[in-house]
Amino acid sequence: MWHVGAMLLLDSACSRSTLSVLLARNVRVLVHILKPKHSLCCESRMTQHMPGFTLTARNLAKVAKCYLTRLALLTIFMQVTQTVLACELSSVWETFKPYQYLDNHGKLTGLDIDLLNKVASVAGCKIKFYSVPWKRGLALLKEGKVDIVSGASKTPERSLYANASSPYRYETMSIFIRQQDAVKWAFKSLNELATSSAQLGIVLGYSYGDEFERLRSKKAFGDNLFEVLNDNQNIQKLSIGRVDAILIEPIVGNGLVKKLAKASPNIMALPLRIKTGGIHFLFSKKTVKQDLIKKFNDAILLLKEAGLDKKITDKYLGSPAIN
Repeated sequence: MWHVGAMLLLDSACSRSTLSVLLARNVRVLVHILKPKHSLCCESRMTQHMPGFTLTARNLAKVAKCYLTRLALLTIFMQVTQTVLACELSSVWETFKPYQYLDNHGKLTGLDIDLLNKVASVAGCKIKFYSVPWKRGLALLKEGKVDIVSGASKTPERSLYANASSPYRYETMSIFIRQQDAVKWAFKSLNELATSSAQLGIVLGYSYGDEFERLRSKKAFGDNLFEVLNDNQNIQKLSIGRVDAILIEPIVGNGLVKKLAKASPNIMALPLRIKTGGIHFLFSKKTVKQDLIKKFNDAILLLKEAGLDKKITDKYLGSPAIN
């Protein structure tokens, strides 16, 4: 980080007493000194922060070094700022509350969005978001027209065109059914669901974990899989009996059921939780190099160690995201 190099320069150019004054035990003071609108020179600041400081011959060299240090810091700051601004990555999102959604003020927010922005910032990048359906977003990632997506499972198919970060959270899926079918469709496993006659709704392009893919590849579901564009459509289809069950992330599902309570008052989640594994950032192989992916992985680890992942997760879920 630029402030680490800046602190080393300060340490070599000024005495420790001056260093403590300039930093004032906080990097904000250093940034304050660098701001162009603050035209006070080094000796004025020293006089302000160090009672009894006078510009004598003895202190003249110290003040001169302070000016040189300030110039060096400005140079470093400009160089690093240019580097940071040069790293802008494109990403996509679709409504998947509380992970990705627009708040009441129309601002893009959510667990995945906040974590991606924070990790990218630590890695020295800025994210520009575009609203597109998930399946289309993956196609754009494959084509290299989008650099990164969040909230993604790692699959063999996606690995052909994208590299995955370290997992930043873990996910499960739930089976939602109509309450009147609680006895008929009381599934205790995904295999039991697959081999039943229940018509199952899923979302086009979503990953439902290795077990689901294994059963699907064996055609265990037969002709009973029905794909739609988003979870909201599945909830509506379930409520009117066009499918018998749907697979959906439990927090997202409960949120949609609550939102559509008047139109869909009869929907419930079964106790079964289907583990789908880690959730990653996916990087387009056409646009993102391995060294940048390493920076993202280092940033994920840094957030874990600093406890910032828990702070962000608690804001939306109330439980840790990165395990």
